[in-house]
This record gives sequence, structure tokens and C-alpha cells, in this order.
Amino acid sequence: MSADGATWPLPPVVSLSDLGDLGPAVAAGGGQSVGIHALANYPGWLLKKYKTSDANGGVTRLDGLVAFPMTVPDDDRTLLRNHTSWPVARLTGAAGHCLGCVIPVAPATFRAAIPIGGESSERYLEVDWLAKPDDSLRSRGLPVPSPLERRKVCRSIVAVAALLERHRFVYSDWSYSNAFWSTSDLSAYVIDVDGCWVTSVPNVFQPNWDDPLTPRSDRADVYTDRYRVALLVGRCITGLRDRVAMLHKLVVLKDSALGDLLLDILLARERTRRPSTTALLAVLDGLPYFRIPLERKPLPPEPTGVVPVPTVSVRPPAVSSGPAATGTPTPATRVAVGVLVGVFVFIVLVLLVVIFASSG
Repeated sequence: MSADGATWPLPPVVSLSDLGDLGPAVAAGGGQSVGIHALANYPGWLLKKYKTSDANGGVTRLDGLVAFPMTVPDDDRTLLRNHTSWPVARLTGAAGHCLGCVIPVAPATFRAAIPIGGESSERYLEVDWLAKPDDSLRSRGLPVPSPLERRKVCRSIVAVAALLERHRFVYSDWSYSNAFWSTSDLSAYVIDVDGCWVTSVPNVFQPNWDDPLTPRSDRADVYTDRYRVALLVGRCITGLRDRVAMLHKLVVLKDSALGDLLLDILLARERTRRPSTTALLAVLDGLPYFRIPLERKPLPPEPTGVVPVPTVSVRPPAVSSGPAATGTPTPATRVAVGVLVGVFVFIVLVLLVVIFASSG
């Protein structure tokens, strides 16, 4: 099924000849993808083509993802179908390689008219917009979400993350651009989930989304996901993209339980002590946070704006056009010099008198 309830009509493994004509590309390539195309013969479905055969883990992994929704309870299956671009089929080549996958089109509820260059352009609304102050949304003609509405969108994202964690799937690339949000029902839609797999995956992340406790060369796991999900939620809840500014805002968050839980995840000294996304989902649902004591890293110093250094006008010494400026001694100077000379001569005379008296 797709997000709108339509059922994928073909088998879970298809070839290009099965799909027929491809429509225009609806998204450019990125990561392991060379592009996403609409399927002219199957409205509501897209073909995501990979750069190389067996990309993202290959046949076994993608076949497992395609089959997964049928192995879970109805509520989990509904969440996957309505709020993720979960793959429904693998595209196979002549040698049986994995060339891509079929995914559903994201529902129209996640689109919004965004003014660009004086004209309104309808596009999918990335959660990037929630990680900005209210004035930024207001200036683009978008509805300004209240704190409660921000929380609802984050709750929808975390519901997907908690489902993945319960079933041991790792996503890794949690970020602004990989989830849409709806201004009408305040839900979220997570994309690029065809890169998931169980236990661990390559450590894929965008700039400013690195996990400080997971080296870039290490694979991402459930603890990496917990950090990046919390980072995304913290930025969307506070409207602040800067990590340190966001952390300080969480300290004084009105919902102290949510603030404490996010800080525990983001500042834990040990990555394996990070609270789960299931705990985060419970707190977003209004349940108390039953905190297990853990050691946090110190909160970084709060960022401050650049304070301009006041300009002090230093006036150079006034240049006189009188005698002092030309080196000509003033009358006062001449008198002082004369006195000094007289004193010196008097001392010399006294010394001569004493010498002659002694010799006689």
C-alpha cells in the first residue's frame, strides 16, 4: 500500500520492462541515488534508481525491507505506509542485481506554497523550516507553529524512529532534508528509508549532524540514531539550528521533562547510556520521564553575539606654530638655563677656593 491507501499492483521484484515508461525525474540524484522518477503507468509510485548495482547493501537487504511491513502489527504497518517512503519493490537487472527500488509518492498534505523570488512555488515542506525562529517562517508566508504544534510534528518523527529502534533498524541519516511536515495535521513523513538495515549501517550524515561519540569511520548503530533524532527534535522544538544555543534553550524549556531527556541524550558521556527513542516518544506523549542517573558532559559556554568594540577617537597632539614647534627657546626656557649655568659656576669656584686653601 501507498500512503493514500493504494496497493502496489506488481510483485516485490520487478524489472524496467515491467514498469514501462518512466516519467520525468521528480528529484535529482544524491547519495546512492542517480534520480527519482515518476512511473507513468503507476500513478502514486516512484522509481528510485541507484548509482551502482547492489548499492546500499544489495538484494538481501532490500528484499528484507520490502517484506518487513507484512511481519509487523497493523499499527506499525499503518505508520510505515502513511509516514515513510518505505520501499514496496526491488528493481532487478539482467544479472539479478539490485538497481533501485519502488517507493510511494509522499502525500500532498506535506506540500505547501512557499514564496520564492516573488512567486509562490508549491513544494514539500522539509522540517528544516521548524529549525528556524518564528520570524523566518513568517517572512516566507508560512504558518507559525506554536510550541505545542512543534511538539506534535516532532512526536510524529519520533514515532517512526521508535518503530525502527524496536525492530533493530538503523537509519543513520536523520537530518532536516529527510523528513517533511504538514501544516494541516502537524504530522511528519520520513524519506530515504530504503537505506535502513538491522544492527548497523554506514555512518552517513550531513554537515553539522555528526555524533561526537561515534568516529566517522565507525558504522552507525542504535546509539548514533538516538543522538541524531534528539538533535533533530531539539532543533525543531527550539527553532534554533546552532547546537550550543539549542542546548541552552533546552535547559530552560517549559517542559522540563522533555528538556532533561534531550539533554541526557545529547550530553551523555557514554553513548550506550543514551535514553531510547521509545522513552523520548513517551515524554512527547505527556508521560513523565523516569530518569536513570547518567553522567553528562559539561554544557558548553552559551554563545554570545559579537559585541562591537567602541571606536575611541584619539586626537593627535595639537601642533603649535610658536617657538616650541620650531626649536626656538622660549623666554622661560632661557631664564631656566641661565640659572642652572650660574649655579654650576658658583660650585666650581667654591671647589677651587677649598683646593687652594688646602695646598697653602
